[in-house]
Formats: sequence, structure tokens, C-alpha cells
Amino acid sequence: MHVQIGKPAPAFTLPSDRGKVFNVADFKGKVIYIDLWASWCGPCRQEMPAYKKLSDKFKANPQVAFVSIAVHDGEKEWRNALKEEKPDWLQLYDKDGTVAQSYIAYAIPKYILIDKEGKMLSFDAPGPGSAQAEQLISEAIAKP
Repeated sequence: MHVQIGKPAPAFTLPSDRGKVFNVADFKGKVIYIDLWASWCGPCRQEMPAYKKLSDKFKANPQVAFVSIAVHDGEKEWRNALKEEKPDWLQLYDKDGTVAQSYIAYAIPKYILIDKEGKMLSFDAPGPGSAQAEQLISEAIAKP
């Protein structure tokens, strides 16, 4: 599946760590900043504090959603990592590798930005610790 900027984001339906199922359509009207990560990925885990800080900056804004999706990971390992890291934003699990494949997650961590209409803004969005990430999210929110 070849996906392009400005085209609809690849669909997914994934379970959260709390047992609820989410799909891309659930976020219509919101900018989505997605983090693809895995429990075994050191750089992914190192970025979590920056991701939390960034998500906290936008916490009061209902026009943005922060979503982490575990890819290339075992469910038990993923759940153990969540217990250790204690993230307070949405955590989804890519059990079948659908997201890893459709979002081209050959290397992680990988950050993706989707606009309010569910279209791709960036397949390689800046990491959460960069000023660019905050700026891109703010710009996407500001668009009608």
C-alpha cells in the first residue's frame, strides 16, 4: 500500500491497553501525533519523557490526540513496558503488524502526523523533543 502526503491515512483498528478498540475514524476532527515504538527499543523508551511533555502541553486542547502504537512487539513485553513507563496518553497494540506495514515502520521510533480530516501530514514527523514537532502540531490545529 503506497500512501502519500495529503491522502487519507491508512486505516487501523487496534486494541488499547485498557481493552477498548480504536480506529482512525475515532479521531476525525483531531490532529493525531502518532508514536510507533516497541518495548525492546531503547531510543523509543528514551523519547517517552519528551512525548509526555509534548502531550501535556496540548492536554487541554480537544483538537489534538496523542497516540502511541506498539509495533513489532510481544503483548506481554508491551504491557510490562507500560507498567514501567506509566504513560498517560492512549496506548494501542499492533498485534497483526497492520500499522507497522501500512505506516512503513522499518525503523522506530517513528512519528506520524495526521490532519483533522484524517489525511497524512507527515510520515516522518519530528520527534517529540524538537521544537518543530510542537510547531507542526500547532499549525495543523490552526488550519480550519
